[in-house]
Amino acid sequence: MLGPSELLKKVREAGIMKIAFLNTICMALSMGTISNLVIQKVCSPNQQPSINNFICTDPQLVAEATKVTITKSTIRSVCGSLSGTFFGSWRDSTGLNKPLLYIGLSAELFNALLYSFSSWQWSSSIWLPSMLDAVIAGLFGMSVFQLGLHCYVSANTKPEELTLKLQLMHTMTFVGFLIATPLRGIILTAVGYQTFFLITASLYILAICLINSSVHEEPKAVVKKKELTLMGRLKAVFRSRPNNVVIWAMMISKPLYFTFFQAEHTIHLYFMQQGFGFTVKEETIFGTYSLIITTVGSIASPLLFTKVLKWTDFRMGIICCSMTTLTSILTAFASTKTHLYLIALLDIVKYNLFSIPQAILNRCIKSDELGVYTGFSSALGVFLPFGINYLYSYVFSATSKTMPGAVYLISAVGNLIILALLCIAQASYIPQEKKEEEEPLNAEQKKTD
Repeated sequence: MLGPSELLKKVREAGIMKIAFLNTICMALSMGTISNLVIQKVCSPNQQPSINNFICTDPQLVAEATKVTITKSTIRSVCGSLSGTFFGSWRDSTGLNKPLLYIGLSAELFNALLYSFSSWQWSSSIWLPSMLDAVIAGLFGMSVFQLGLHCYVSANTKPEELTLKLQLMHTMTFVGFLIATPLRGIILTAVGYQTFFLITASLYILAICLINSSVHEEPKAVVKKKELTLMGRLKAVFRSRPNNVVIWAMMISKPLYFTFFQAEHTIHLYFMQQGFGFTVKEETIFGTYSLIITTVGSIASPLLFTKVLKWTDFRMGIICCSMTTLTSILTAFASTKTHLYLIALLDIVKYNLFSIPQAILNRCIKSDELGVYTGFSSALGVFLPFGINYLYSYVFSATSKTMPGAVYLISAVGNLIILALLCIAQASYIPQEKKEEEEPLNAEQKKTD
């Protein structure tokens, strides 16, 4: 039977799961809808077209919509990378994660209201709300929420359970997307953009209320002599320590994979429409099908790899990255809708790559350093969106009528880079048990010398 402290811990875990799940529902509802809103406002600025059946066929207008979406995504990623280090350092110095959850959801709530107003004023430019979205949500939105969420889960989880727990959090994301993706098309076509974003805003308000009732934590006691400033914590990142190669490889891999994934997702709707003539409902059906596959994979594969096959995080990452590279190459050369449905079966382990670098990183650092290392990992990716998003936009605009899938070759190259980093990290990793054995021997050797 569970004791009072263990029971309280289970209740808190259930609470944070509910918040993460509800946040995912809001994300899934917003992401595809915003892309659709952008292209419809660009291609039909004076009158709102049919939400489901409208497909923009003017290459110049499609390029303009892609430019809006890519610019927003780039600025948002850069702002998130810059703010991550500050909020991560603050989290480590206070031990508090709850305020980060509040800040992140409040910024996303503002965004939902912003797009609702933009859809109400249809003739208004889409550039202004897109840029406000990029800056406000970039500095204070989802990146801050995810930082607080990962630090809260990591700080309250045993090391041997961390990989599965992080993967469970990501699985909640996939389940949320699985539920929200089919609902998105149905709700959007039924109520229109304005009411749709108001519904999303209401869900964000509910999630904020759940934080207040479900997440409980106390500020950590900090000894003044040992308290570090932001610069002090950043300097600590660069100090020599065991597994430095692993730490830096994972801090680079995490933002690199996310940047490629985000850039790919940004043009995904346009790729489906321009390359295969998908309507909103058809894209929703395909998206639901893909999410079923990735959700089943994100639940089953970590259990298979860790509990049955006894694989390390490194081997899991290498296998998942290899399969994701293959999927990107096949998608680039797909020519029919049937090809896309078959290729999607190989994405069964794709989303494991969101949690594996973080799990490996957590094994190499202390719990009171989670914030600054996670935030600094985001900061390392500050310049990545500029080049990568521009490359995706340029290639897609140039090949949308001849070979729309060419952008997925960029994803394949990115996955190969991450694969190389995982191989290097695996070769240089020293397990914690071995480090503890070596430290006394090294100290004894220094005394002898």
